[in-house]
Amino acid sequence: MTDKYPNLLSKGTIGTLETRNKTVMCAMGINQSDKGFVNDAVINHYAERAKGGIGLIMIEVTCVDAPVGLNTSNMLVADDDKYIPGLTKLTDAIHVHGAKCMLQLSHTGRGSRRKITGHQPVAPSAVAMPYSFMMGLGNEEPRALTIKEIQEIEDKYAQAALRAKKAGFDGVEIHSVGYYMGQQFLSSTANVRTDEYGGNPENRVRFHLNIIGKIKKLCGEDFPIVVKLSAVEQGEDAGITMQDGMYYAKRFQDAGADAIEVLAGTWKKEAGLEDMPDSASIPSSRKGQGDAVRGMPYWEMKTMIIPSGKQVIVVGGGVAGVEAARIASIRGHRVSLYERSGQIGGQIFQAMAPPHKENMKPLIAYLEKQLSIHNVEAHLNTELTAEEIISRKPDAVVCATGVRPSVLPIPGFDRAVHAKDILDGGECKEKAVIIGGGSVGCETAEYLAEQGKKVTVIEMLDTMAEKMTNVARTILMGHLKGLGVELLTSCKCKEITEDTVVCELDGRERRIPADTVIAAVGDRPNDSLYQELQGKVEELYNVGDSACPDSIAAAVSQGYYCGRNI
Repeated sequence: MTDKYPNLLSKGTIGTLETRNKTVMCAMGINQSDKGFVNDAVINHYAERAKGGIGLIMIEVTCVDAPVGLNTSNMLVADDDKYIPGLTKLTDAIHVHGAKCMLQLSHTGRGSRRKITGHQPVAPSAVAMPYSFMMGLGNEEPRALTIKEIQEIEDKYAQAALRAKKAGFDGVEIHSVGYYMGQQFLSSTANVRTDEYGGNPENRVRFHLNIIGKIKKLCGEDFPIVVKLSAVEQGEDAGITMQDGMYYAKRFQDAGADAIEVLAGTWKKEAGLEDMPDSASIPSSRKGQGDAVRGMPYWEMKTMIIPSGKQVIVVGGGVAGVEAARIASIRGHRVSLYERSGQIGGQIFQAMAPPHKENMKPLIAYLEKQLSIHNVEAHLNTELTAEEIISRKPDAVVCATGVRPSVLPIPGFDRAVHAKDILDGGECKEKAVIIGGGSVGCETAEYLAEQGKKVTVIEMLDTMAEKMTNVARTILMGHLKGLGVELLTSCKCKEITEDTVVCELDGRERRIPADTVIAAVGDRPNDSLYQELQGKVEELYNVGDSACPDSIAAAVSQGYYCGRNI
């Protein structure tokens, strides 16, 4: 790997800090602290990433001024010396595995919630945070800070940086993106002050320049500082132009910042059909060029131990099965994979069928390529029985046989077609009712509505697509609203007739006309093969959705660790 990526895996530098390679795990909040204190959950999360070989870890958003500056009730906090012992345990756990770490310092400003903090939010100006589909937020009007209060918050950033240094962090990052106070000072729409902290870019950058200067004074010139910057705001409430962003980055550098992490943001009340989840981030050195790459949350770079080869059969060509086969082959085993359909990829084909999911398509080619380059024998259109597997006397068997649809105990449910059959190209008439408003149900609704179908989605819970990430969910909800999809929450399906779905809504019966009823009520593990093989092969594994239906990421993770364990 070193020969293939000599620059990536060579040592990196940020100011006086030297890292073992140029990969960076950017800050991602996990909201797992114990009322601001580091606990075992936080330590274990970051220690595992350090074990994986990342060069530098940016520890998640950490409050410098609790409670008013909190984002969530379990946000990390560094506004008092009492937090230093826990932070020290965290840095020790990271450093022992060879990675370096910085602490991201933040104040939520007008984005904080009274129900969490017990206080009215504070901000550069008394301008309420607009609703944004990107963040799913919007908030009450904040109280404008006085100059004295601004200076006190600057001091809190610097004091938090000093605590980070005492705890063993290798530097700090000033958080100035999204709905946080740092970005609010830099934005002409959030910061409408006319004093020394507002009115023009020269004044709006003062807050950051003062913080950088105060950190340098307390922590020394050799303690690296990174600024995470929204280089441009777009949309209805945009307040940072690209020219502003370039000016701010130059001023940060001149003030002593050692690197800039660059993102972009948008303020729009609703997602348009052109909006798709995306992100871009790259830490840049003071030399003005990007010299590090954003790392995956867990990147395994250690050389695997190669055992004596075993004969391994993998049943199922979805992501879990392919990953298990890939890793087992890398470890020196002889691996054969059997897929009953004519293609590798499993449920990815249904997952990428809804609109705006084209970014998943390259995953199919990736899976096929992995089987090829790692010499896994792939047998398509082949379904093995338990008896056939046993007769081949394999040393290990991996069952990755996916799911089967769940069934609801309601009259007429057998009239429903399954959402995944629709996503596979199944017929749908003009009036569709989808039972189940999870991610599959809502994405199927968008898929059909774009074809001109009249679609209603009914969901027992009070929220649609509850388990989707906030950005993806709010974009999808915006699309459904624009397409005229009727979304009924707290609605229970009671019966399916030939042309009607009978449901209960607000204590009353409602009959919804339907010529196609679609079930999107989740899946059950298809683990029958695994159960049949219990006790009949030397090593038996069940991975992916056939063990527990979950996300693609979970399936890949299970496949990976299964391959490692064979």
